[in-house]
Amino acid sequence: LVTITLGPVPLYQYNHLDPLNIATRRTADQGNTIIVAAGNGGRLFRGNSLNPWSVAPWVIGVGATTEDGNELLETSSRGVEALADEAPTIVAPGRSSTSFNALGHGQLVAIENIKKAPPGAIEVTIDGSHVFIYKKERDGRIYVSMIQEDNQPSPQAPLEDVLKWMESRKMSTETTQISGTSFAAEYIAVICREIATRVNQLRPGTPKPLRPKLAKTMLEDMAKPFGNYHPWEIGKGLVTLPIAKDYLSSLTSSCLDQLCNRATMRR
Repeated sequence: LVTITLGPVPLYQYNHLDPLNIATRRTADQGNTIIVAAGNGGRLFRGNSLNPWSVAPWVIGVGATTEDGNELLETSSRGVEALADEAPTIVAPGRSSTSFNALGHGQLVAIENIKKAPPGAIEVTIDGSHVFIYKKERDGRIYVSMIQEDNQPSPQAPLEDVLKWMESRKMSTETTQISGTSFAAEYIAVICREIATRVNQLRPGTPKPLRPKLAKTMLEDMAKPFGNYHPWEIGKGLVTLPIAKDYLSSLTSSCLDQLCNRATMRR
């Protein structure tokens, strides 16, 4: 599972020969699900404001809604009607509150994500010249380590100890709201893990190259249109954790076989 939450500046139109698009295609062909934030250009641009790396047919492009999923964030990038193939795949909640405002945005997203992830999950984020690694152990506890400029990893420390240390130094005194398609992309990463678990239960022999296509097909299948938004703004619609849990809990082996057949037709 790979999450990409960056885009080119300035924006340009999708090109399948772009080096990053070639890299994501090769990665997807190896059986890795690729999630790409759609971008935070909103209506700032005349026409298509989408991150061009998010519209490749083999990736899952994610736009962002309010926390309750009722409205598309104004900053969420969107396509235009004339380019029907260039749209977010889906949208997901892209706004959340946290009390640790001393952390960078990438770390905030990683912490939110690892808390929701199953045991054994790992989140990696880069903040300046440091790489932070968050790991959830089998007992549910989360540990943090850091790789510094000399490439030497620090000892693991429990996340709660790190946050207490920050609080003792008054490094986290207010509630901060984080928002954007980066957060929405990480939110969908959690759901993709749930999809992988369910697929392993029902169809453990699913070939690796098919799994990214299957994940995208299932996300589109469970997505729900909302409001007066057009497909080039929200793709197939909204996906949330409750929607995904209901969908996956009712999924049968025969339905999954049909979804696999649809997935094999994807590029």
